[in-house]
Amino acid sequence: MEKTRCGYLLPAIALLICMAILTAGAGAEILEDEGNESATYTITATAGPDGSIDPAGSIAVAAGENQSFIATPDPGNVNCWGAGTRYVVWNFTVDGQPYSFGEPSLQPVTYTFTDVSENHTIQANFAKMFITARPTLQFDAEPQSGFIPLEVNFTQTDVSTHDSVLWDFGDNTTSTDENPAHTYELEGSYNVSLTIFCGNDSYSSTKDDFITAWAPIVIGGDKGYYLVHCNVDGARVYFGDSYVGSIENGTLLVQVCLTCTPFFDYTVEKPGYEPFTAAITDRPAKDETVDLYAELVPVETFEVPLGNGWNLLSTPFETQWEESTLETILDIRGQPQIRSVLGWNGYWYIPSGSDTLSPLDALYVNVDGSATAYLSPSTGVTSPPSRVLNEGPNLIGSSPFYENGTFPAIPLNQALISINETSGGGTGYIIVISPGNNQPGWGYARGMTIPDILPFKGYWVVMENSDTLYGFCTTPLGG
Repeated sequence: MEKTRCGYLLPAIALLICMAILTAGAGAEILEDEGNESATYTITATAGPDGSIDPAGSIAVAAGENQSFIATPDPGNVNCWGAGTRYVVWNFTVDGQPYSFGEPSLQPVTYTFTDVSENHTIQANFAKMFITARPTLQFDAEPQSGFIPLEVNFTQTDVSTHDSVLWDFGDNTTSTDENPAHTYELEGSYNVSLTIFCGNDSYSSTKDDFITAWAPIVIGGDKGYYLVHCNVDGARVYFGDSYVGSIENGTLLVQVCLTCTPFFDYTVEKPGYEPFTAAITDRPAKDETVDLYAELVPVETFEVPLGNGWNLLSTPFETQWEESTLETILDIRGQPQIRSVLGWNGYWYIPSGSDTLSPLDALYVNVDGSATAYLSPSTGVTSPPSRVLNEGPNLIGSSPFYENGTFPAIPLNQALISINETSGGGTGYIIVISPGNNQPGWGYARGMTIPDILPFKGYWVVMENSDTLYGFCTTPLGG
């Protein structure tokens, strides 16, 4: 008997968080003789905890007719950061046998018996998802320094969904505007903090000495200028810790106050280049311009395109320590279209910009439109990476060999050879899933056709027993 189903499937990001599965069976009885063309059969429909099935109970179905059943999960209870409990349709038990329709679903799922010619039972089974979330909170300001009265525009660059915000500008003033403008009237350096609220929860981020306001120029004008020359447009320039602008057409003109505390060094940086820092030894006289020079040297960088929506991102190699933070890899200050980053370590968490990305790890990156990740291989000697995978679901990246200037795809059984069987002879991985978020989507269980594992992508691996996964890529990269 052919069985069909329809419904909306849960995105694969939720597949491996399901914690509880309840299954059961039920009985049925024939209402009329099966040999009678007008026979009527009974389909008994039940639902496990955390959801419902419609219709439910003992349903009479005429011979040869079709009958559909809709399984609907209970509504979840999550806050605006996404933390809390959700329920999914996990599978059906049909005539005592489990029936999986693919990925568990947050939406109702339909199962249809076609051309009914006997009694049946069906039970809808549901699972509970526990989601732990730490919010993302990044902000910026323009300008970050200048003469008083100094008007500064503050913007949220990567902030989780929230109910309300509170800005503290460090000068005993606050604002509840989402992206406020604020004027500093007194000279000094100011700490700025942003707090977001979600129900009864709050989360804050503070940047020390984020804004510098200089005293006004005296009558007669004690002001001078620095002209910063650089070979890379778009590079950001900092005097001390203060951002003063970006290079355009090879230069940036910076006005400074000659009666204020002088700057002693400047830094020019851009992802994909070694940061340049030098001392400021010459001071301009009144209305004079002093030239400063920065030569940015490119580092070997792999640019990984990120598409609209969710992406899985991993690195096949150890990155340079100064280029390994997510703030640099994702160029958070320069790419506001990167909306959020999500990690899995047995539970969902939101990494900070100072967290790093290591080989064999993977992250979900949510992008509005398109963006780029910048990965610079370590110039030091590294050994093959390793990572302990726990029993149950693990989110991993791949670390294939570097060959002929690239990282080729590698068959799954080769990429995961170290976790095929544990040292004690137990089974390692049992399921591998490529979620299809801006990458090919597929599911693999032992005995199926072996797919390829791609570099820079991420995969869910379900382990029957804990074991250690090893990668193949070492640095310096070979030819």
